[in-house]
Amino acid sequence: MPKISEKELLVKIQVNRMIEYLVDTLKYSYQDALSIILGSETYHQLLSSETYLNQGTLYVLDDFKEEISTAA
Repeated sequence: MPKISEKELLVKIQVNRMIEYLVDTLKYSYQDALSIILGSETYHQLLSSETYLNQGTLYVLDDFKEEISTAA
């Protein structure tokens, strides 16, 4: 099994937390939740900014919640 990088691991942790929020709290399907996340500015910022990627999950989740609330 290939070893994943630290960056990949951090992205997975952040994405899992966002999926958990959308599926468990807002009752989205997993597929819809993943589509929302992959199209979000928060996700793209995680991929492009090492500093942002190293923020805590609650910090990133708060940004994500704000983003999707203004998009709705």
